[in-house]
Amino acid sequence: MNAEFLLTHFNRVSDAPNAIPTIRQFILDLAVRGKIVDQDPVDEPATALLSRIQEKRSKLLRGKEIKQTSLVYGRISVGEEWPLPPGWVRATISDTCDIQTGATPDRTRSDYFGGPIRWLVSGDINKGEIVECEGRITQRGLDESNCKVLPPDSVLMALNGQGKTRGTVALLCVPATCNQSLVAIIPLMRECLIPEYLFWNLRARYQSIRHLTGDG
Repeated sequence: MNAEFLLTHFNRVSDAPNAIPTIRQFILDLAVRGKIVDQDPVDEPATALLSRIQEKRSKLLRGKEIKQTSLVYGRISVGEEWPLPPGWVRATISDTCDIQTGATPDRTRSDYFGGPIRWLVSGDINKGEIVECEGRITQRGLDESNCKVLPPDSVLMALNGQGKTRGTVALLCVPATCNQSLVAIIPLMRECLIPEYLFWNLRARYQSIRHLTGDG
């Protein structure tokens, strides 16, 4: 299916089984490829943006404000099968983002739970945009565990979970911590890599992510 076919045969396509999810996925695929809106020729080229991000990343690494990313699951395709729009460039998440994992405080310690700090689990990822959650830990639970407070605009990904949860992504809208079933992907320069674009780009790669983290 391509854009011309969809527009020409929309009425017939929209009546097919599972048409709405299929059309949504198709439009999302077009969007992350830059096929919906023409690239503005006056925009700064992505090579310049990537250079600025990498300079920032090197500075943060030298200052030990972030850690070198260790890839565990392998590489997600970044669109090698389709041509890039003018001014775009391919980059990996580890080139452009800080990646942080979550943790669970000692469950035998009641004083670690029930405090004011949000604590996310895999079930929260299905909300798409996270503004609240039921889980809570205390300041002591945070200080005496490997939990970290994640900033708003982090993109969260479920590494495991029931049903369709694994591979699902969500955009964090408030500060929160998370358990080890989630990984946080934090753009190093939000003005260069918009968190919303990262969220929709990864959402479009749902099946590829699931194949990396398990059996499809």
